[in-house]
Amino acid sequence: MKTPNHLPYRLHSKRGDGIKRLTHFIVLALILTGCASDNEQTNSTENPTAEEILNRDSEANILLFNETVYQTNIDWVDELTLTKGEQIGEIEAQATEGNVALSEKMSTKVSVGSAIFEAVEREDVLIVDENGELYYFYALVEG
Repeated sequence: MKTPNHLPYRLHSKRGDGIKRLTHFIVLALILTGCASDNEQTNSTENPTAEEILNRDSEANILLFNETVYQTNIDWVDELTLTKGEQIGEIEAQATEGNVALSEKMSTKVSVGSAIFEAVEREDVLIVDENGELYYFYALVEG
């Protein structure tokens, strides 16, 4: 069957056009979907737990306060000049070695009875006074 010469070029059909289009479609689909795998990691917006912190660093000096994990010995936080505000509690328990499940107002290193203060200058830092030695605990929060 002969195609009339007065039809536009794009309406003329060639035998390989369908295969080319299918190939282009498959390549495009592969590019758009990427190389997905079954073991993809998902990002979490939850705050880290004491267990996660201690699994990464078993010597971490952390404190659980108001369901948030706070950590000390963070260089940039330790360089701050902060003022003790209102006392908001005290350390009620110290975790035993190997214990990664902290309860409220429990610390891994700071002694029981040490006072916990707000930092006047920052809401994300607690100041803990252990017999006159001050520790700046930074809130480990996502977001």
